[in-house]
Amino acid sequence: MARHAQNARGQGTPCPYKHMEIFLLGVSHKTAPVELREQLALPPSHIPRALHILKNACGLQEAAILSTCNRAEIYAVGTAQSAARLERFLGRYHTLPSRASTQHLPVSIASALYRSQDAASVRHLFNVASGVESMVVGESEIQGQVKPALETAHKHDSIGIVVDE
Repeated sequence: MARHAQNARGQGTPCPYKHMEIFLLGVSHKTAPVELREQLALPPSHIPRALHILKNACGLQEAAILSTCNRAEIYAVGTAQSAARLERFLGRYHTLPSRASTQHLPVSIASALYRSQDAASVRHLFNVASGVESMVVGESEIQGQVKPALETAHKHDSIGIVVDE
């Protein structure tokens, strides 16, 4: 089945990436204690470098990072092999200990991670941006966090037709 992306006029155009999927890997206030979320959080000044490393190390076509006090999420476009590399990236980038680990991550982190792909990843991002996934359902602060996350990824050529449109 050919994938299509909608352009600004709502017209379908063939997706330029063959055999690519949209992935989400993250932790939130629902899955991880604050101490763990703090370990995985990235200050805004570190995100451009992390995006560069993430795309190159994982072989991704596109990537965006949403890092707030209540969540740390990576949205990516890549192959199934790229998705497997996301967890390794997370452990290495944050220099987390790998003893007693699953997929190169400490068990406490591996069990707190949620993963999804394609439509479920997009649906999750919409739920996050609308405040449905917030500690206080419906709060609007998250909108002021999602937009800059996407702007940062765009500014550093980390997202393209799939994530940006």
